[in-house]
Amino acid sequence: MDSASLEKMNRDLIKLTFVQNELGFNHFSFDEEMLQFHYLKEGDQKCIPMAVNQFLSDRNGKLSDDPLRNAQYLFVSIVTTACRYSILGGLPSQDAYGLSDLYIQAADKCSTIDEIHELVERLFTDYVKRIQAVKKQHTYSKPVTQAIEYINRHLHERLTQEDISDAVGLSRTYFSTHFVDEVGMPITEYIRKRKIDTAKGLLTYFDYSILDVAEYLGYSSDSHFSSTFKKETGMSPREYRERYSDVYGQ
Repeated sequence: MDSASLEKMNRDLIKLTFVQNELGFNHFSFDEEMLQFHYLKEGDQKCIPMAVNQFLSDRNGKLSDDPLRNAQYLFVSIVTTACRYSILGGLPSQDAYGLSDLYIQAADKCSTIDEIHELVERLFTDYVKRIQAVKKQHTYSKPVTQAIEYINRHLHERLTQEDISDAVGLSRTYFSTHFVDEVGMPITEYIRKRKIDTAKGLLTYFDYSILDVAEYLGYSSDSHFSSTFKKETGMSPREYRERYSDVYGQ
């Protein structure tokens, strides 16, 4: 984009911001918008009515002067984000991308805004059911299930065996042995693998810096994160991103 085009875009942005402020228009905050996708990633059905309500809200941006096309554009942006978060939730990437393509094709064929609204609910319901099925592939005892859920909710923290055994109400020694018997690995190894799996998704499908990923996952430093990541995958975080983000078209 040349300097003249950039200058025009800047002028248009200033004008749009001024008009929106005058009209009292406010977009959803980043946290408000992303909450539905965090629930989706966990296979939580709360994301379904949340997604529908947000889609129907007048706080969405104007993407086209044509109302139907505006709804279709907005739907595409939702599908794109939902697809990435479903992969982070455990859905195989081939399935996630295939569903994304199919739902966008369906939206392209819609002739009314109401059809798009119905498609939003169908999209989130579909992804949630698939993510739930993936998460139920392994059936563990209640304490181990609770521990895994606790780990998934606290991946951004520095987790200890004491924290987890306290959360499930069992002694550290007993629970550690119980966890190994069921899962097939020590709880510290499981935590490390879950953090690295999450890091893989963040590096592949998002543009967060390596430092941001390290901090998000509760590592003491980016060097500690990079060292752990390389031991687990055989590649540095940068090498992994360069290889796989190109494959998936980031």
